[in-house]
Amino acid sequence: MVLGFYHYAGYLQKIRNYVTYSVEVKGQPHGRVGSPVKGGNLDFTENRSVYSWVDYFLRDHIHIVGLGLDFTEIDLWWLLLHKRRRRHQTGQFFYYHVSLDIEASETPVTSLLGSLNVNVVPVVAGTYHDCYLKVADLIERQIAFFPGLHLFRPVMTKASRVRRWWKAPALRRARLSFRDAKGLGEKIPGLVGHGAG
Repeated sequence: MVLGFYHYAGYLQKIRNYVTYSVEVKGQPHGRVGSPVKGGNLDFTENRSVYSWVDYFLRDHIHIVGLGLDFTEIDLWWLLLHKRRRRHQTGQFFYYHVSLDIEASETPVTSLLGSLNVNVVPVVAGTYHDCYLKVADLIERQIAFFPGLHLFRPVMTKASRVRRWWKAPALRRARLSFRDAKGLGEKIPGLVGHGAG
C-alpha cells in the first residue's frame, strides 16, 4: 500500500513537472519536453510532434462517467485544480453523478468538484443500463452545444466573491468589500461592518 502511494506521488510529480516546466524524454533532440498548453498553444496536435494526454485534459471538454474520483487519485485532482487556475482556460468539465430511482444527495466528492467549476450532472433512472443510456444522450447534446473550444472565464457567484474577499490581504480586502458587498451585506453574514453598510 505504501509503495503504491510512493509511485502515485512520483507520477504526480512527473505530471507537475511536465505542466509547469519540462520533463526529460529520450529520443528528443533537446532532451526535454514541456506542455505546449502552459504557454497557450492550443493547436499542439498541428504544430507539435510530442504531447501528452495531460494536454488534452487541460485543453478539451472532459466528460467523466462511472469514475468515483476517490481522493487518493491525487493526480486527477491536481489536474482539475490546475485546469481551473490556468491563465488560458479552455474546455469544460462534466461529471455525471449516476444514481438509481432518486437523485443522489451531495457527497464530499461532488461538493469539491462543484468548487472547482466542474458541472456535476445528476442522472437518475431505474437501472444502471438506463442511467448510462441517458448519460450517452446527455454527452451527445453537450458535444453539439459545445462543438469547439473557447476561452472562458469562470462564473463569479456571490459565494466565490466572498471567498475571494476573505483570501485577499487585509488592505485589499477593504477595497474589495466596498466594491463587492454593495447589496450583499444583509444577505451574507460577516460582510456587515466591513464596508457593506
